[in-house]
Amino acid sequence: MAKISMDVLRKFEELGIIDDFLAEDKAIRLVDRPYANSIIGCLELSHRLNEAGNLYLIIGGLAVACYVRQVNYEGFLKWRGTNDIDILVLNKDYGERALRNCGYEFRQLLKNKGGAIGPIYVYAREDNGETLVVGLRTGIKSVNKDITSYLLKNATKVDLWGVPINVPMIRDLVAMKRDANRPKDSRSHLSNV
Repeated sequence: MAKISMDVLRKFEELGIIDDFLAEDKAIRLVDRPYANSIIGCLELSHRLNEAGNLYLIIGGLAVACYVRQVNYEGFLKWRGTNDIDILVLNKDYGERALRNCGYEFRQLLKNKGGAIGPIYVYAREDNGETLVVGLRTGIKSVNKDITSYLLKNATKVDLWGVPINVPMIRDLVAMKRDANRPKDSRSHLSNV
């Protein structure tokens, strides 16, 4: 299991949900889903960004997971998952600071990838024999139009074990997935939302 910071564990204890969280984490691992550690990484990073008051969005597969969990718990347990955390920030420095504070180190720069404006900054951390990867983006385009400000302004919060996670509105998330035009993002994976 990926490490959970004392801050997040204290929050779970204050909310009286620590046992529920641990049971759900165990359930995900029992059905051999590869994304349990990326969910914990998402919780940690979102908690850190929320505490600092930073503007951000969790995008991609984990945003889908947040929505699926709200409406279809069994679908969430069976969901194909994702091994990385995609995040959109308006200010790269704030995003990098939060990543470093969570133990991530810069790994590489990816250019011209899946709707990103500018490069994607890839960070990673080793955690109990697994590598957690974060793709930090500072811009998103759709139909060659910069929609970064729109996405951040129209974000919504989805509660994940008492941690508010900033995600795009569902219609924007579906549009982003369609724009990416990847076979693994077929309609069947979004039908649980």
